Amino acid sequence: MPKPLWLRGVIPAIVTPFRDDYSVDEDGLRRYVRAVLAVPGVSGVLCNGYTGEGGALTPEERRRCIEICAGEIGGRVPLIAGIDARSTAEAVEAARDAVRAGATVIQVNSPFEHLLRRGFPRTMEAPLRYFGTLNDEVGVPMLVFQYPAWSGLTYPPEVLARLAELPYVVAVKEAVDLETYVADFDALHGTVALFADHNGYTLLPMLLLGADGTMVGISNVGLELYVELFEAVQHREFQRAVDLTNTRLRPLMRVLATDLGRTPTSFVSKVKEALVMLGRLDRAVVRPPEVPVTAAERREIRQALTAAGLLSAAAPVV
Repeated sequence: MPKPLWLRGVIPAIVTPFRDDYSVDEDGLRRYVRAVLAVPGVSGVLCNGYTGEGGALTPEERRRCIEICAGEIGGRVPLIAGIDARSTAEAVEAARDAVRAGATVIQVNSPFEHLLRRGFPRTMEAPLRYFGTLNDEVGVPMLVFQYPAWSGLTYPPEVLARLAELPYVVAVKEAVDLETYVADFDALHGTVALFADHNGYTLLPMLLLGADGTMVGISNVGLELYVELFEAVQHREFQRAVDLTNTRLRPLMRVLATDLGRTPTSFVSKVKEALVMLGRLDRAVVRPPEVPVTAAERREIRQALTAAGLLSAAAPVV
């Protein structure tokens, strides 16, 4: 059976704006989605992902965020919704709920994060049963989230290859090191879309090797630069891609995305702080246990935005 969809291009994993009382800022989300869609070259939107603090949202809030995003998108580009469940039955219900709210694709996060399940991704049976049930009972295009090796949740290439045989598995989002990406690329290229999901410098060689697009949280900041990077690689303007990464993206990568998941720094709060400085968000509020940035981090973010050419050195301090 042919795949129902082939995703491609720059699809930002958007943030979820909150008010000071931690409630979802619905008007702020509408404005933010409109700003994202106004960037030429954006080919989709991912909501309720890790950058969107999807795991901190209630089912009702996740549904509402999808409805708001779907209303702003109006079918112009795919809307991907993150599905973060701990059981197969919960995942099926969450996926159905997302589709009813307007999602056209679901990003399936790992259900194996519990310590005693950490070995399951390396088996063939557990992932195939999980994704097979979603395939059969929901029947919506799915994106497999491939976690980094240090997480203990990485699917081996042979498992991914079997998952790619499912009719509704249309893409794999690769949040991995370069060596793992090369192995997955060799196993999957041409069967499903591959998305580079590395917030650091490894993003560049992933694109150069061959990726159908990017789906990174850091692209909330300087989204137009990530579109330019992807298009430069697609047009085989490799020196332009290298120069852009070295001169404008590296400052952002260094400050916003160093050792994600392995330091006490909140990536999401840094991204939101940068968006406030750029006038894209009203507040940089994150839901606990995420923590706000420190004064020193705020200064580093401002310096990175200035170095990337996104913020004037004379801009007022916020």
